[in-house]
Amino acid sequence: MIEIPDAQSHRAVADWLEIHLSIFAASISKAELSSYLEGLSGDESTEAFLSSVWNELLSRQSQYMRPPFIVSERRIIKNTAVTYGVEYLTCLILSLYGVNDHDISGRRMRSAKLFERLSGFALQEYLGGRFFLFGWPALDGTEPAIQARIQQVSTELNERFVEAPAATYKDRGVDIIAWKPFAEGRSCQCVILAQCAAGKDWRNKTTTLPMDAWTKYIHWASNPIKAFFVPCVIPDNLWLEASWEAGILFDRIRIMNLLNGGIPDEQLNQDLLTWTTEQLSEHEV
Repeated sequence: MIEIPDAQSHRAVADWLEIHLSIFAASISKAELSSYLEGLSGDESTEAFLSSVWNELLSRQSQYMRPPFIVSERRIIKNTAVTYGVEYLTCLILSLYGVNDHDISGRRMRSAKLFERLSGFALQEYLGGRFFLFGWPALDGTEPAIQARIQQVSTELNERFVEAPAATYKDRGVDIIAWKPFAEGRSCQCVILAQCAAGKDWRNKTTTLPMDAWTKYIHWASNPIKAFFVPCVIPDNLWLEASWEAGILFDRIRIMNLLNGGIPDEQLNQDLLTWTTEQLSEHEV
């Protein structure tokens, strides 16, 4: 069993239940959950709190194309007819625990980079096009200098490079650039500039992609649109405000619905498996 970092949050408890059902148990009842939460805090959970957890999971069940659990009146049951890949567990772990502040820089970058890589495949599936992982640190085989990366992107998209930002910028707020090219390869195409926020502080990052600046670096024949990826499930009361600020939203529900057939990258799947194994061991109680 793994720890619940915030047993007072119905969304955190719902995330914990998703992980618990995907790995440890075939089902859990309201009474069993109440008993477990009472053991953590010393206080009995109210029926209102338990109902808020149930309602959150009911909402998620209705939004997943292939829900990994089934919600009944008094019990949450693992849906054995649905099997998700390791990308599902990756998103759940990041949603529940975030990217811990005490982690060394390299580890934080590793967690964020893994999320960027799986998000790239979700965006590719959404567009039916191609994607370029632009975020810092640059992947092996990709130019580390931001000017060289922008020039590479403009060449691949057949868009006109204008100038680069100052060399002190690492990725200028963009983690993924995706596009849907036409067969003849000319410019004027659907382009998405996406930002990924793997940590719990995602709400502070919805306004940090400077689209005006990007229209100065590349002369787009048709201006790109923004997108924003998070591993959590974005609450309904934040959905519109976040979308107005960050563009098209991709939360865990949408990512999993897009990656319905898994990730077609063996190395990424192995990297995610190694990372999730480490994380589960660290948070085991």
